[in-house]
Amino acid sequence: MKKLLEAGYTVCLLEAAPTAGGRIETLVRNGIDQPAEAGAEFIHGELPLTLQLLKEAGIVYEPLAGKMIRVQNGEWQQQEEQDEHWEEMLEKLDSIETDITIKDFLDTYFAHQRYASLAKSVQGFAEGFDLADISNASVLSIKDEWKKEDETQYRIPGGYSQLVQYLLKEIKR
Repeated sequence: MKKLLEAGYTVCLLEAAPTAGGRIETLVRNGIDQPAEAGAEFIHGELPLTLQLLKEAGIVYEPLAGKMIRVQNGEWQQQEEQDEHWEEMLEKLDSIETDITIKDFLDTYFAHQRYASLAKSVQGFAEGFDLADISNASVLSIKDEWKKEDETQYRIPGGYSQLVQYLLKEIKR
């Protein structure tokens, strides 16, 4: 949107929620010294546009360190290891040049029963992290993101919403 405005276009921003940001929502509460992310919280890899915007805005970001732990059904769990066929799937994904849905990709290349846990893992990853229905989502749209999951990931200590606020300010300006 920022680039469209800079190019002289008139832009209308529509949001489904009362605040801008889509899945980005930083919660700041009295008595709690750190903000918490209710939506997107990581920058996955060396994303040039995102990192450029953070630098322009003077927003501090830092690489993640430590282990990922999640809570499921009230129990703390170490992050699951990727499915044993994950690397094979990424290699096949890398060779795809014509777009198909994630579901069609799985049905075409990983339909055998030995890939059942991979299919479940891919679906969970697409639905959980990308909020994508695999019957409709483009396999090419997730190709680069998933290949970068082993790159350094970053977090914005003051909250991801700082970036949204910066962009809103720039748009209004």
